[in-house]
Amino acid sequence: MAEIRGTTAEGFEEIREVFERNFTEHGDVGAGFALYVDGEQVVDLTGGVSDSSGSPYDEDTLQLVFSTTKGATAMCAHLIAERGELDLDAPVAQYWPEFGVDGKDTIPVSWLLCHRSGLVDTDAKLSFEEALDWDKVCSELARTKPAWEPGTQHGYHAVTYGWLVGEVVRRVSGVSIGEFFQREFAGPLGIDFWIGLPDEQQSRVAPLIPMGGGDHPPMMAAEEGDGSDDAPKGLIEMLDSLFGPDNLIGRALAAPGGALAPEDVWNRPELRAAQIPSANGVTCSSPFSPTSRHRYTRRRSLEITRQPANGSSTSRVPASMASSPSRSVSPMPRTSGRNSRSNTSDPPTPSSPGTAFTRTE
Repeated sequence: MAEIRGTTAEGFEEIREVFERNFTEHGDVGAGFALYVDGEQVVDLTGGVSDSSGSPYDEDTLQLVFSTTKGATAMCAHLIAERGELDLDAPVAQYWPEFGVDGKDTIPVSWLLCHRSGLVDTDAKLSFEEALDWDKVCSELARTKPAWEPGTQHGYHAVTYGWLVGEVVRRVSGVSIGEFFQREFAGPLGIDFWIGLPDEQQSRVAPLIPMGGGDHPPMMAAEEGDGSDDAPKGLIEMLDSLFGPDNLIGRALAAPGGALAPEDVWNRPELRAAQIPSANGVTCSSPFSPTSRHRYTRRRSLEITRQPANGSSTSRVPASMASSPSRSVSPMPRTSGRNSRSNTSDPPTPSSPGTAFTRTE
């Protein structure tokens, strides 16, 4: 039986029981879960192992959190918009001139944020190495013709979302999306969350377990690959068999240009080190460091400084950093959720235009 570690506040004990059943009844290998209520942490649980040597999956374990990263990326765009530096209704081409070709000249920034641009993949086939090259991917997206008339329908931009929104953030702010997120959110909040994982943090990451793990023990399959001819099909293969080759959902999940179709690429350190701001964020369920967690619990607020034209005022609102559960509803389901760590907390309170977030001591 997996060892369950951590605490639950009075009234939340049943969550521990449910968490434990994920291991005994549903095959979890390593996982974590945290819950905040009104700024107070009431659940902080980890369990199982993080690698084939049996190392515990504990509060120091990091995890690739796939589409949770989209939330962090969207926060960056909206913060710039709040500051008046980005108009969500303006054409993308106003900030990214190369984008305005092949029917994309009138696409507003807001359509990038809500999956309406039709750019679920690049026209060009790309290698894995090219997919890690920010400028290469963005230039190919700028050349790509939308898969449908922009604005007429929604379609999940599973991976391209991050480059599309992230490039607009870069053009406006002058820094990469990963640097912007660290500067404006992760750094001030004191949390372990990266879009582009530093080398010194790589050893903390628990590997993902591919769907096609074959006969090897699941963690070993994640670390070494399977290679057997009779291994179960991966997600992209299953989609191709159901909907035919070149189906849009399969293309969207394997984008850009099919480079991310193999499941094992998501365990490669160079992928975690790159910036794929729709899918390769790395964090944990309770990402506050002990020092910042103490400060956060003590004050339970961020200071929001408003600077209206006629003066300035300050107010305090509860705030917390949220990431979506990566086990029960996998945003990028090409890997199993058996090694996952999730966080549930109150959503950040919206603030008025011109708002800047500053950490309180």
